[in-house]
This record gives sequence, C-alpha cells and structure tokens, in this order.
Amino acid sequence: MLEHAHNQALRLITGALKTTPIDAMTFITSSKPIQELIKEKEVLLHEKLFRTPGDKYWKTYENKPRNLKTQNGFIEKVTEIKTDFEIKSKPQPLYQQRNPADVEQVECYLHLQQSIIKGELGTETLRHLALETMNIRYPQDKWLHIFTDGSQIDGYINAGAGIYCERSSYEVCPKSNASDLK
Repeated sequence: MLEHAHNQALRLITGALKTTPIDAMTFITSSKPIQELIKEKEVLLHEKLFRTPGDKYWKTYENKPRNLKTQNGFIEKVTEIKTDFEIKSKPQPLYQQRNPADVEQVECYLHLQQSIIKGELGTETLRHLALETMNIRYPQDKWLHIFTDGSQIDGYINAGAGIYCERSSYEVCPKSNASDLK
C-alpha cells in the first residue's frame, strides 16, 4: 500500500504515464526507491532504540525464533538488512548532555572595569564603557558575543525585540497589542 502511494506520488511529480518504469521516475526525481527508504529507517530506528539512555528493554531483548513463517520480526529484519549490506556496528551509548559550567570554570563579572556613578555619565559613555569591559574580560577571539535588545515606545502597546551576533541576527515584531509584560 505504501509502495502504491509512493508510485502515484512519483507519477504526479513527473507527469508520467502508468506504464513508465518506477526506476526511471525515481532517477528523474533524484529520490530513492521506497524499499530502500524503509530499510534505512528500520536500521536507524534499531540503532536509536539500542542507544537510548535509560532504556533497558532493547538492551536486554532476547532475539528468540518466531513461529511466523512468512514474516520476520523487527530485530530479525534489521539483522538481515545489516548482513546484506555488511553493516558492522556495536551499539554505543549516546553522549549525555553536560552543562559547560561543570566542565570548565566560567568567571562571571557583572560590574564595569572602572568605578563610575551612573547618573553622572551619558548613555553613550556608559555604552562605550560596557563594550570596553566586555572586550577586555571576554575577548571576541575566545568568546561569542551575543547582544539582545527589547523596546517599547512610550504610549504605544506594541513592542519589538532583537538578537545580534557576528554569525547571525534575528528580530521579532510581536503581534499587535503585544505588551512588554508578556
């Protein structure tokens, strides 16, 4: 049934007649035959199941012979595919996500390099001092600098937000009647 739907989709995409060979349509569309896709997905699912941390069912699963003569089970089918394609793999656990602070000590500073009184300096001066402090404590060749900003114009309900770094930028204009309190 899945193969039939796949073949119909190929005919729709290519505009081919029913007598057109399936191999020709898969070649024209640069897609793989559905049987190959199913085999790939079976092997990938098998590997994911065996590598999932904390799952003991698949790691202790015993591959017993089944009484079905016409149909193989999931494990038997994957084993057969691996044998046919000579895939040799030993399931290894996936890497656990770790907090970078657990690996390396990160120093965090929340004050400027110089002692200042905020009310005595203008906005531009404060901005330059903040950028200077960032470049001294966190040099750009060793740290990725990410800048964020949000704004709301007084008297208006709509707000905006943006994120910028050297590698990419992103800005958002929320729906109308958005509040900076959301």
